[in-house]
Amino acid sequence: MANLKEVLNSTKKDVIALVKANWCSYCKKLLPTFEEITVELASEYVFVIVDVDAEPEVPKEYNVTGFPTIICMRDGKEIGREVGFKSKEALVQGFKNHFGK
Repeated sequence: MANLKEVLNSTKKDVIALVKANWCSYCKKLLPTFEEITVELASEYVFVIVDVDAEPEVPKEYNVTGFPTIICMRDGKEIGREVGFKSKEALVQGFKNHFGK
């Protein structure tokens, strides 16, 4: 899977990045829901999963202090975020609110 910088440099679409840690129980719980959303909304957004062990610079660069954190980006810049475990419905509504859709 491509890393976050590669994704941001290769698309003009809005990007939704899940920043997670393998040891995080809420991240493990959220992952199937996030993957479900990626399939359903693939035509609208580009999704990326960031493993903090593989990309340790991402939490520092985006000031991520808790996991899971989902960062919504437009033109490479953060426009909103969702922090912690949330339901599928709450996440989708949050994405719509952040992106104005």
